[in-house]
Amino acid sequence: GIPVQVSSATIECVEAALSVARESSGAFDPTLVSGGYKKVIVDESASTITLLGEDLVLDLGGIAKGFALDRVGELLESQGISAALLDFGGQLLALDPPPGKSAWDVGIFDPRQSGTLLLSVALVRASLATSADYEKGSHIVDPRRGTDAAVALSTTILARGATLADATSTM
Repeated sequence: GIPVQVSSATIECVEAALSVARESSGAFDPTLVSGGYKKVIVDESASTITLLGEDLVLDLGGIAKGFALDRVGELLESQGISAALLDFGGQLLALDPPPGKSAWDVGIFDPRQSGTLLLSVALVRASLATSADYEKGSHIVDPRRGTDAAVALSTTILARGATLADATSTM
């Protein structure tokens, strides 16, 4: 119930998380509580976030890695670097391909057989995010049920931006 001053980057990340929560009808919820996202107030002009529920928390673990990847990509491009493949462990962001190549060739591994390539993807100006239980164990919560969300061994999402790919693979 008390507004907390945060950075503009935090405001932007939380707003992205809340947008995905609304668009997914709460299947993705950065509060990890069914409907908790509806109790988060972001005041961009005051740079504050207010949580309107007792013991309500924000957990940006399902979107922050993608958000950070997008920011790093923007930073590189602002410095004149347009050809890059960024790997933040389980999530990739491709800018332009290396000289002489048409794309970055990246692999998706088989969750049933460690180290076995399942599929190769040509990646250009896009992000590939994977959420899986086979490396970290069950760690994704279904906010609507309050239980582990383990439905598949692995989910990989291809999207234009890393923020959306990260949140969608978690969702």
